[in-house]
Amino acid sequence: MQSARRCSRFSRNTMSSAFFRGHQHETAMIYQHSGLDLFKPKAAFMGGFAVVHVTDDYLDVVFAEAVGGDGEVKFTNAFSKRPG
Repeated sequence: MQSARRCSRFSRNTMSSAFFRGHQHETAMIYQHSGLDLFKPKAAFMGGFAVVHVTDDYLDVVFAEAVGGDGEVKFTNAFSKRPG
């Protein structure tokens, strides 16, 4: 996977996590374009977001939505991939 290889500033056995919000998408999308793995969470104003965890060995993406008035989270989609 090109995107993981470009993160060469990380040393071996490191990990990183990130939170992403969606922008104007009614559904979550996972696809490839030009050899890159792309993901787009559901729009933030509709409660959509993604949590991404990256290590030297794996890329994990989980899509979720904020639901209800109590701050509940509903997990909707996920994928995991080994770089390379």
